[in-house]
Amino acid sequence: MATFDIADRVTASPIFRLLDHLDEGPRTSLPLSHPGLLLIHDLIPTDLTSLFYNYISPKSSRDPLLLKYVADFIRDLHLVTWRKRNHSFKQWEHSLNITRKDKLYYRSRFRDADTPTSRRNSRK
Repeated sequence: MATFDIADRVTASPIFRLLDHLDEGPRTSLPLSHPGLLLIHDLIPTDLTSLFYNYISPKSSRDPLLLKYVADFIRDLHLVTWRKRNHSFKQWEHSLNITRKDKLYYRSRFRDADTPTSRRNSRK
């Protein structure tokens, strides 16, 4: 039986059911069919828009609220994922003593090794 209770609809919505795929085995990533992956690519899944369309009637209120929610969600998602990644990357650079100066001058120091012609010449 379909219910119009917002808590039930949110709980049943695939976009908010992040752990259902764990029954398939020990995976840490979402399946490619999960609508949440659309948000990572700055797209709005229909599962999310349908919740807003069902519970907020005037379009003049609904659309700005939806866009604000999605913008805030994407911002938070990027903060959570990129902060952790950037912190880990900085630790990795620090462990290898890679400095800003090393990154600035990398191409000029190793230009010959990166060109396709030098790779062809080195095989001869």
